[in-house]
Amino acid sequence: MKRTTLLLISILLAVTSCNNATKNSNSSTENTDSVAIHTTQQSKIAPQRQGWNRNLPALYGDIAEVVLTQYHTNAAGKPINGSLERKEKYLFNQRGDVIEKREYDNYNTLWNKCLYKYGANAKIVEQVWYKRDNSLDWRAVYRYDDKENTVEEVYFNNDGTKKSIALHKLTPQGSKIEEAHYDGEGNLQWVAFYKHNSRGLLVEDAGYFSNGVIDYKFINRYDAEDRIIETTEYDAEELPQRKIRYKYNSKGQLSEEDIYNSEEKLETTWFYTYDEQGNVVKVAPQKNARKQYDITTEYKIVYRR
Repeated sequence: MKRTTLLLISILLAVTSCNNATKNSNSSTENTDSVAIHTTQQSKIAPQRQGWNRNLPALYGDIAEVVLTQYHTNAAGKPINGSLERKEKYLFNQRGDVIEKREYDNYNTLWNKCLYKYGANAKIVEQVWYKRDNSLDWRAVYRYDDKENTVEEVYFNNDGTKKSIALHKLTPQGSKIEEAHYDGEGNLQWVAFYKHNSRGLLVEDAGYFSNGVIDYKFINRYDAEDRIIETTEYDAEELPQRKIRYKYNSKGQLSEEDIYNSEEKLETTWFYTYDEQGNVVKVAPQKNARKQYDITTEYKIVYRR
């Protein structure tokens, strides 16, 4: 249940990033590519931020630091002591790109950290992960095409041996349509396929294991303003398992998400809270929600000015 719950949370958070995202975006598996985000009614474009997880809400303003915290809540919506589920800290450079990411364990102790390196053209060229004792864990290097779209990611173990490879296929317009993962010896492990509508919006995202068995599948629907209004999740037999329906406030910001089960029964509602800059600062489930949806996410954002 924990894996399913966290996957669902990732989907929910991703909507604030991918909703009305630039068509032809090309985000890498490790979510290090820059993606331009906009919300139609806000008429506001979020800065491109390399290293910022594409499954997290878009960020606006001159940001120096973001701390993400996820914790469990009781039926009244109050935090449960000692229930830390996830904590990450991001540091940004003057361009707005991530230069360091720190991950903490459930005891709020530093678990590992990642340093992001950028090339002369300001594109990310390498990410290096370190263990809590500051020893090398693994690293990844990136290769781009002549349009600066990611086409290859190569991952290395701490001894320098090749760990895995991810290859991206794109349309002439730059939209990613396939992402294939291979082990260090070149054997296919997993592949994802992406379909877009005539306006370039992602309508289907499906992942498969090397034996052809489905890992996940999501289908999105949009309104006339290109805002996502529904996501359907399918199980291993490609039968509808869950639906997420989205609501927006008068500013065009995502405000609520209703989660329905396979029988179209409402399970819970998630509510979004924003600061004056238009950044998400909290995502919380409905009070008295079912236990598997009791995780609240908070963002502490430090602005430079």
